[in-house]
Amino acid sequence: MGKKRISKFAKTTPGADVILTIDPASVSNAGLCLRECAEAKLWTPTTNKPRTPYWYVSSSVWNTAMHDDLGRVLSLTVPRGGRVCYAATATAFKGAAWDLGRAVGCIEGLLHDLNVYPDDARVVEVNDSTWRSKIFTKKERETVAALATPALRRAAWKQLAVDTVARKYRVEVDDNAAEAILLNDYIAIYREATYAAVPL
Repeated sequence: MGKKRISKFAKTTPGADVILTIDPASVSNAGLCLRECAEAKLWTPTTNKPRTPYWYVSSSVWNTAMHDDLGRVLSLTVPRGGRVCYAATATAFKGAAWDLGRAVGCIEGLLHDLNVYPDDARVVEVNDSTWRSKIFTKKERETVAALATPALRRAAWKQLAVDTVARKYRVEVDDNAAEAILLNDYIAIYREATYAAVPL
């Protein structure tokens, strides 16, 4: 993706000020990642690749200290009247959708309280297979897919996410934060229309 096209798009299309992604979990820790959308803060000038995200964390969504931290980060990155593009990984696990929906909704409610999320906005849901197909190489995906059981494949996906973030950004995070960061990468690189079309 060329820098010229991104520059033209950013100048002509209004939208979100930040991209907030969540790898949801209701009982265990969830991963959250926030990245600014302004072109100078989104892309490195020399490589035209995403910069290291502004903020990321692995925490319970019910942790009020994390809520305070997120509120402070949003106050620093979203101007008055600004907007957030909020995206989450979708789940196909039966029985898990309700719990994960509560986790996604908890953060969505916080965004509403902070007046950075429009009433008519919707959470962007992205299937794991969709973002993985863009972020991981074909060889990496085939290696994981060849594993014998769902449990082994799930563990391998998580480790691959951790290793990918460490290689790209030289930061050490757990698998929850790693998957939130890579989902954020996917939104930033491949779904410009998603965060550009956030209602103002």
